[in-house]
Amino acid sequence: MSIDVRKTAKDAGYVTVGIGVIAAQQAQLRRRAFQRTVANQVRETQGRINSQAEDVVRDARAKVTSQAGDLRARTLATAQDVQEGVANSTVGLLDRAQPLVDELRLRVEPLLVQLQAVPDQLSKAVETGRDRVQQLLSRAA
Repeated sequence: MSIDVRKTAKDAGYVTVGIGVIAAQQAQLRRRAFQRTVANQVRETQGRINSQAEDVVRDARAKVTSQAGDLRARTLATAQDVQEGVANSTVGLLDRAQPLVDELRLRVEPLLVQLQAVPDQLSKAVETGRDRVQQLLSRAA
């Protein structure tokens, strides 16, 4: 049995190339499988991130809405307190001013009565003065 070295080396070369091709195909299959796995993981991660982002936005919106409602309620309560304070102050001022107004009225009304009598008194004084002037003129004449 004689071994043909040339043929054996040629066959070994073909086997080596075939193994290399099969290895390259296996590597390509594994690369594609890995790419699919990574792409699936990226999609899942994006989905989780989007879901968490939506949760954060929803929670933030709920907190802002709640705080805005609380702020509105406190603002209304403060406005009502201020309004009541102003009303009470106004009533207090009116209560304090009323005795002063009453006292002023008591002092001014008699003066008004006296001032209303002034034109009559002035008219009488003018008539009396005119009569005296006429008397003096008639005596002097």
